[in-house]
Amino acid sequence: MVVLDIPDDLISYVFAYLSRGDRDKLASLNPRFDKISKLKQSNPSSYAEHRRIPCKLAQWGSQGKDDGQFHFPIDIAVFKGEVFVSDKFNSRIQVFSQDGIFLRKWSYEYNQKRIRPRGIVVSENQVFVTDDYLEQIFVFSHEGRFIRRWSCEHPCAIRVHENNLYVLNGYTREIRMMSQTGQLLQIYSQREIEEEVYFPILGQPVVYDDELFICQPGSNRIVKYESPESIY
Repeated sequence: MVVLDIPDDLISYVFAYLSRGDRDKLASLNPRFDKISKLKQSNPSSYAEHRRIPCKLAQWGSQGKDDGQFHFPIDIAVFKGEVFVSDKFNSRIQVFSQDGIFLRKWSYEYNQKRIRPRGIVVSENQVFVTDDYLEQIFVFSHEGRFIRRWSCEHPCAIRVHENNLYVLNGYTREIRMMSQTGQLLQIYSQREIEEEVYFPILGQPVVYDDELFICQPGSNRIVKYESPESIY
């Protein structure tokens, strides 16, 4: 099995949601998951004792349009103590402190249509937002100032790794490696990745400062747990 040159965090968190066969695949790619998988298979009772429920540290949000409320928060990114949330059906990005204090928000219109943010990732100076409805990738400053955009087919999850962007096509399951200005560098096809593991469509949990942040679209809230490193 060939390990593709893609960011580890695009595949790491799905372990708990995979079938047994796919768990084995993921375990072969990630030594930490391999240890967990072997323990679970060889000694289920020891695994149950070893694994414990993470401690919930905070949560915030409810359904609505006010500041701090959400309508399907679908992805999350954390950068320098600020939590950026794609509030999809409210057509905006909301930003919070690590403890859930509302800081700011912004939206944007393209071709007389408000964006529906999906994937989000934050770099040192820019916020990258995918919109699978408008089939665009938008780039903003941390304060929400529009910088640029480019077209991209069915952009879904997005991550940054070694200054390049990795964008998941939610329809074909391809992963496109791009520069931060939108130049296409490489495409990993579905055939190339189908022998690995599948990639997430919805938001991905993010670990930052020994804390785990998860967006829950169905519950319209953000939940913060202790770091998974302290769970296993």
